[in-house]
Amino acid sequence: MRIVRLCLMGLGLVATAAAIPATALAVGTETPPSPPSQQPAAAPAPSDTSSFDAAAAIDRARDLIDRELYAQALATLDAVVSRNPGNADALNYLGFASRKLGRYQDAMRYYTRALTIDPHHLGALEYLGELYVEMGDLESARRNLDLLADLCPEGCEPLDELREVLAAHEN
Repeated sequence: MRIVRLCLMGLGLVATAAAIPATALAVGTETPPSPPSQQPAAAPAPSDTSSFDAAAAIDRARDLIDRELYAQALATLDAVVSRNPGNADALNYLGFASRKLGRYQDAMRYYTRALTIDPHHLGALEYLGELYVEMGDLESARRNLDLLADLCPEGCEPLDELREVLAAHEN
């Protein structure tokens, strides 16, 4: 069996056909296609948002991130952003997974996009601050820490996490 990908480059759409036996692709074959009940459903096209659950996809990506499967998380999150380019949470996690893979420029781009959409996105501010620490830009990391302190006067996890990372790096 092989996977067939149909790329509609001009429209930027990607649809994945289910596993199709190679013999079914041959011209003049006598092998009939499987009954519909046995064929896996094709993934919805990126423009089909009606049946796509972005929150569930982000949850799957977070699970992949928790298991340090960052490349797989990127693929899942790319699907979310292709359907909803304004999803700051997906962009934030794209930045996180990219950073963990050492793709700092990609991470910077994703965090910046997330913060353009939602300037008060606590997770993006924290993770961008952590990226700054990893890149040795402690001044920018401290600015993010100050922003988080302003947004979380009572304290919050992203503030505490970035404070911890910054303190560990300064010691």
